[in-house]
Amino acid sequence: MKKIFGLFLLMIIGVAVNAQHVISLNNKKQLTINHEEDNSSKELVIKLKAGYPAKALLTIKDMKQAKAWIRTYTVTDEKDNVITELSKSTKANTQQILIQTLLKKLEAGKKYFIYTMAKPSDPKIAASIRVRRYLLCSVTVQ
Repeated sequence: MKKIFGLFLLMIIGVAVNAQHVISLNNKKQLTINHEEDNSSKELVIKLKAGYPAKALLTIKDMKQAKAWIRTYTVTDEKDNVITELSKSTKANTQQILIQTLLKKLEAGKKYFIYTMAKPSDPKIAASIRVRRYLLCSVTVQ
């Protein structure tokens, strides 16, 4: 029984690790990100002078989200302080924040980071694994 549980656990961990994300600004694809890559050089630039509409969104879609996992996204500063979390959208496997709301929390010229974490929705399984966060990209406001 323990071996079966161990194999099951490895299988669901593998599904969470091989995630692929698409980051969009105002419905325009900006980045495609894979956990298997080093994402430290990937950068999202938000331009203050772009004149985003009031309902423009920063959207992150998880292309391979397994239903057994709960994924969260956070924006942090250089000191690793959480600035904001993205909220669930009505669209499947998608989380969003209004660009105007995000810009109120970010300062031009400073560097920020978007991280994601996934944990099993089953609390018993979640208690038995180490949840790791993944860097998706850095964010700069110009």
